[in-house]
Amino acid sequence: MKKLIAATLALMLCLSLLAACGGQEQSNNGSGTTSGAVHRDTLTVALSREPKTLIPHESNDTGTAPVTHQYCESLLQVNTEGEVEPCLATSWEMIDDTHYRFHLREGVKFSDGSDFTAEDVLFTLEKCVESPSTSS
Repeated sequence: MKKLIAATLALMLCLSLLAACGGQEQSNNGSGTTSGAVHRDTLTVALSREPKTLIPHESNDTGTAPVTHQYCESLLQVNTEGEVEPCLATSWEMIDDTHYRFHLREGVKFSDGSDFTAEDVLFTLEKCVESPSTSS
């Protein structure tokens, strides 16, 4: 059971994907003022620690995780009761001891407007395997 939990948590960490939402455009409401999102040149954020990296699978420390969770989603997540729940994967099944099949949420877009696909999951998993922090 411990191996399954460890494998699931490792898989969740490795398969974190960028799925940021696009912003709203500012629009003029006819009175000379604008409505909708306010666009500024600077974003100030208070953090208890500086992030080690902006690559989600490179670190899950208390400085990195709060930042990467703002623009990334994983296939699965762990709720407050410690149970694994769907995120980008709507469901999953264990085919055998080393293979899982994930069914992906439809309609997910990257910040550039491109669709989230199984190829993106594979790309991310391959990057995790290449990473010195997760390859062991």
